[in-house]
Amino acid sequence: RGSMGSHKRSVQIENTPASVEVQLRPLPNDIGCEYSRVAIEWIKKYDLTVVDLIRNNVKWSPSREQLIYCFYGEDEDSVVLWQARNFREGTTHQHRFFTGGTPEDVIAVYPPSQTEGTIGVIVEDCISALKVGKSGFVGVPCFSSAISHRKLSRLAKRFDKLIFWLDGDKYKEAQKQVNRAKLLGVSTGLIYTELDPKEYSLEQIRRYVLKDEYQ
Repeated sequence: RGSMGSHKRSVQIENTPASVEVQLRPLPNDIGCEYSRVAIEWIKKYDLTVVDLIRNNVKWSPSREQLIYCFYGEDEDSVVLWQARNFREGTTHQHRFFTGGTPEDVIAVYPPSQTEGTIGVIVEDCISALKVGKSGFVGVPCFSSAISHRKLSRLAKRFDKLIFWLDGDKYKEAQKQVNRAKLLGVSTGLIYTELDPKEYSLEQIRRYVLKDEYQ
């Protein structure tokens, strides 16, 4: 098992309505930073470490066998959104993820360590977003759901540029999102790859984002 003392990173949500806390389902009561061997081996596939999990407020629930991505409010004490990734043997693809809270109401971000960042890279899952953040840009997970006009408007105000990098089978959806974002007056970009962003190295991610940036 991997363990290490946890600490908060920069605030990971913005403009959160007060109603979010009311709608939030309770977290498992045994979450912490002692990760199972299975979870550690899984993140290693994506060149991530236990330190990366801790720095980005990713917890482990032994009773539920879940990695839990936690997003804190402005006071950095209250979780306003969380998503669990199930590792229990026999879990079906349909039940692999469980979300506590309403992603629509929260702009969850994984910022670079030294800056808030001006380029937001919208991806589908939290591990991809975490790797984007580690590569020097702001990873914005959309939790595999379509982004509403309301949320897109908030993102357009937050970033100088929005780059959409969804899974390969969502390319048409990503194109629609780009066109909608352009109407909001924000600079946009679109990245298409066969694999999810998390499958690429940090250097490859940087190259993809910067290639789009200077096209």
